[in-house]
Amino acid sequence: MNHVSKLFFRLVVVTVSIMIIGCSNNNVKRIEYSFKQVNGLKDEDVVIELAEEDKNGISVNINFKRKEIPFTYDIVFGDAGIYAVDVLCEGRLKGGKVEVILSYSGSGKVVWQKEIVPGRVNIKSSQIDFYSNELTVLLEFREAIEGTLKIIITPCSI
Repeated sequence: MNHVSKLFFRLVVVTVSIMIIGCSNNNVKRIEYSFKQVNGLKDEDVVIELAEEDKNGISVNINFKRKEIPFTYDIVFGDAGIYAVDVLCEGRLKGGKVEVILSYSGSGKVVWQKEIVPGRVNIKSSQIDFYSNELTVLLEFREAIEGTLKIIITPCSI
């Protein structure tokens, strides 16, 4: 093997190793959420809990305690990676409009957007590459009705 071939081989091995390490690493930080009150909504009207956080991703439960509670909920994490976002309607989410928006933090450029309608059980985004930007998941509850949502954010789901 000549010098150029050895160098090329090493470059390929290093590149593949970095990709494998990047996807097997727990690259999801603890979420920081901002809770924006809308129309007199109080914190005790909505319970947001981090249900699970591990190398497989983040699962967040949002429970509504009273009806018609519009608010926005931001999930921001600054680590790079490829993410898939599932939004599961569970429990007593009877209706209303819940819009899920994925965007680049700072610029606000929307890369995926979906409105949840009653009766839909599972909504999945396509895989989104955020290698150079923070990922923001904005849940906009404009006409939310009492119920539960579960958001699952999975890194490196290829």
